[in-house]
Amino acid sequence: MKSAPEILVLQTAGRKIPLHIERGAGRRLRITVLSDGRVRVIVPRRIGLDQVMAFAREKAAWIERTVRKVESYTRLHSPEKSAETGLISILGQSFPLKIEAGRGRRAAFVDGVLVVPAADPADEEAVRRRVEAWLKRRAEQIFGMVLKQALSGPAAAHGISAPTWSVRWMKRRWGSCGRDGRVVFNIRLVQTPLPLVEYVVVHELCHLKHHHHGKTFYALLAKCLPDWKERRKALNAIDATPEIGI
Repeated sequence: MKSAPEILVLQTAGRKIPLHIERGAGRRLRITVLSDGRVRVIVPRRIGLDQVMAFAREKAAWIERTVRKVESYTRLHSPEKSAETGLISILGQSFPLKIEAGRGRRAAFVDGVLVVPAADPADEEAVRRRVEAWLKRRAEQIFGMVLKQALSGPAAAHGISAPTWSVRWMKRRWGSCGRDGRVVFNIRLVQTPLPLVEYVVVHELCHLKHHHHGKTFYALLAKCLPDWKERRKALNAIDATPEIGI
């Protein structure tokens, strides 16, 4: 039988924050603020809860600040949960989702509501596929726009030309750039605020010149997007699982 999760409560200057403890095989304590605002602490088996609390108190200001930052963004409503919540996230905002009986039509916005036709509205898998298809089309449209803007601005000034690009669902990355110069963006990225989409797009464009994360890469990124660090922090606060890279 799986044991019940351990939960500690951290009292910060402004609030009480539950800490969700997960035992792991690593050697270090790790604290992550998830996209739903939960604080997860990965704890090596040899470390006691008193040490966990001592560590959390040292990081209390960061934990509270990061939790509040996450709460300042709209939670991303994934296709799997959209039918359940009745909401869908797009560019950091939540919109109502309405499932209608119907065939042959694609999901579309109607007066600020995403209307999803389905032969059987109770078929959650069919509804999910319709929502995913709509998000893919929307992602292609928005990423194309952001790429065009980036390539007509700072990126062009530094000799970066238009790449071959595509979108797909990615579990561990917001975006990637292959050695062949092909760029791929995570469809889910379109659910985050526009400044964060811009950050990932410019990040991957810079990899066309420097296929690494060394000093020359970050120097170019800073020239193209001076506030990239702030945008990266905001993206990491939304969800710590996907990364961006090469």
